[in-house]
Amino acid sequence: MTVCDELINLLGTPGSGVGCNGVTRPVDEAHMRTVVASVLVTAAMTAAPGTANAQPGTENGSHTVTYTVVAQSELNAQLYYLATEPPSRADFDADSSKYLTNVKTLLRPGVPWTFQTALNDPTQWALVSASGALRVPPNFHCEIAVDGVVVARSDGGSGTQCSLRAW
Repeated sequence: MTVCDELINLLGTPGSGVGCNGVTRPVDEAHMRTVVASVLVTAAMTAAPGTANAQPGTENGSHTVTYTVVAQSELNAQLYYLATEPPSRADFDADSSKYLTNVKTLLRPGVPWTFQTALNDPTQWALVSASGALRVPPNFHCEIAVDGVVVARSDGGSGTQCSLRAW
């Protein structure tokens, strides 16, 4: 599968047709979820109204990590974020669903969705992504702040991802 195919599958919405390089393909929700999980896990070695809050841990070396996602249009967005730091890469690869949270949430124009957690190694594990489509791209913006300092930003039409390393 080409990078273009991965993006088509990653950024499409169920029942929509998305295109890249002049090719349009339909995308179903089950396939989209599988591709998103696969891209986040396998690409690691190769790029709402309201607030959800996890209480940051107090362990030695722990950093407060805040994920923020905003869209310019109202839509139900698909968000993925690393809520809990795994003990190792092998543990993450064995069952990413223990650590990587997936939510579908209503985003309203200009109203940020945020999630706060504690990570010992945010340069390795901090990750948030957003996707969704409308007739007009919702124009996502994401940020990651570590201990109150914004360390990653990204913008994208139908989707975006913020992280401190290549996933």
